[in-house]
Amino acid sequence: MTNRFMLFVSAATAVASLLTAGPSPAYIKAPPKTLGSVCLESDHICVLKVEEVDAEKGVIHFKHVEQLKGKHDGTTIKHLVKPDLDDGTGRANGKPAKIILGWATEGKTAVMFYFTGGNSRGHVYIDGYWYWVVGVPDKPANWVAAGGEPTQLAIYCGTSTKLGDVVGRILKGEEVTIPVMSAENRADLFQGRGKVQDGRASLKIVGADTLDRIANRSDGKKPAVQKPEPGGKPGEKMPDGGKPGTIDKAALVGSVKAISADGKSFTLLLPPTEKTRESRPVEIQLTARTMITDGKSATKLAVGQSASVWLEKSAAKVASAVWVGKPTEKPGGKPVSGEKPNSNHQ
Repeated sequence: MTNRFMLFVSAATAVASLLTAGPSPAYIKAPPKTLGSVCLESDHICVLKVEEVDAEKGVIHFKHVEQLKGKHDGTTIKHLVKPDLDDGTGRANGKPAKIILGWATEGKTAVMFYFTGGNSRGHVYIDGYWYWVVGVPDKPANWVAAGGEPTQLAIYCGTSTKLGDVVGRILKGEEVTIPVMSAENRADLFQGRGKVQDGRASLKIVGADTLDRIANRSDGKKPAVQKPEPGGKPGEKMPDGGKPGTIDKAALVGSVKAISADGKSFTLLLPPTEKTRESRPVEIQLTARTMITDGKSATKLAVGQSASVWLEKSAAKVASAVWVGKPTEKPGGKPVSGEKPNSNHQ
């Protein structure tokens, strides 16, 4: 992604700047309401282990263990935990810092859901607690803890060591049963002592707010428009609302002609153009990161569907996202009129 980091003056001023500009406040003030939502909305998800703690500076050094989604850039992940963090109620006190630093001992596991590039931010889960972070230039850490998120215990409150496995299964399209904390008594939820009960999580169990945020990133940027491949439509929006640098080409638009037996690829039949004069099949690869959606929830491909495909920047024919419409009358027919790509990047 395109990096537009602000000049670093101090961790405090960097956090203040990030909190008053861009999409971070809206994202954090209205965090994902299900574990499926946070998996769907995050560009990157990774498993971390505490490698070292500088208690004097309040810096936790993490070792990168596994990338569940997106790509790790190789940098050491360090979180600066300041003493006066917001506890999730708008009050700055020492409770979140005490919880986070009290937990941080060598070998402990954390799971981080995050965005990078210019206005980096994310959610971090440690045993029994959530907190949110913003990205800053690496002095003395590249991430700053900006506040506690105790209400997120309502989307997951189990062990952090099991969360990585749970997220991996969710990203594969599975539905899982997870421990969540009851939100009926908000006082108990904020104290982390609410009733623990079973909840369900999957990429299909997300709220309308999640789908809206995916389709319309509130970063103030106009949707990027790029020259479409043959068979595409000029002026189509990128599936993530135009976030720069994530997708190299505009959507290919056609119909699903065939799906491989292992489900790892499909054939997209592009309609005739003035240049080609005939339909053209294109083999599209699918990965665990590919989001297949009908605009309301995750779905599965079927032969005959109209489909708009966005390709990953790093690979020519690997799908980042697939938006499917109603089945066409004949495979290879034109996409259903009125369908507008509005999916998300994985």
